[in-house]
Amino acid sequence: MIEDTKQGAEKSLMKEMGITEQEIAKRSAFLELSNQDVQELLSIDKLAQDYATPVIEAFYQHLLSFDETKVFFQDTELLERVKRL
Repeated sequence: MIEDTKQGAEKSLMKEMGITEQEIAKRSAFLELSNQDVQELLSIDKLAQDYATPVIEAFYQHLLSFDETKVFFQDTELLERVKRL
């Protein structure tokens, strides 16, 4: 049930961003991403999620350390929303 909700949210976000199945195929071909690559990435999903929060925090802290990128995140609510996404 939770997995269905997660997949539904991911598909909704993809639709909102205009990412179609054709676009995914095009990007996969560009990156030479095979089905085996996808399976390997899926196999480390739990590990990646365990490390996601500290990596995301460090990434945005880094962006906020530069005037050129800090300007995009002056609104703290926007920053938190982007981090969640």
